[in-house]
Amino acid sequence: MAVQALHHNDNLSISLLCEFAGIARSAYYKWTQRTPTTRQQENDKILKEISELHEKGQANYGYRKMQQHLNQKFNKQFNHKRILRLMKQVSFQLISSENQMKAAMKRSKENILDDE
Repeated sequence: MAVQALHHNDNLSISLLCEFAGIARSAYYKWTQRTPTTRQQENDKILKEISELHEKGQANYGYRKMQQHLNQKFNKQFNHKRILRLMKQVSFQLISSENQMKAAMKRSKENILDDE
C-alpha cells in the first residue's frame, strides 16, 4: 500500500520502491490484482454499520452492545473479539460499564470534597 501511494504521489518507479521494500515486483502486481476475501467484504460491511451508528449518535455503544446490534442486523453470530478489533481499527472510543462506574465514583467523591 505504501509502495502504491509513493508511486502515485511522488512518481517514483515501482521497481525502485519494491527493491527498497524488499519485495518482488511480481508480488506487488499480484497484490494489486487481488480480490477481497469474503471475510474482508464482511468486515467492510461491519465497519460501515459501526460508522453509521456512530454518526447517528450511538457513540456510547461498547463492543458488547455493538455485537448484539450487529448480530441482530446481519442475523449472524459475530465474535466479540472481532467486533472489538474492528472498533479499535477505526479508533472509536470504547465504553465499558466498569470505566463508567469508576468515572461516576470519582465524580461523586469530587463533589463530596467540594462541598466541605
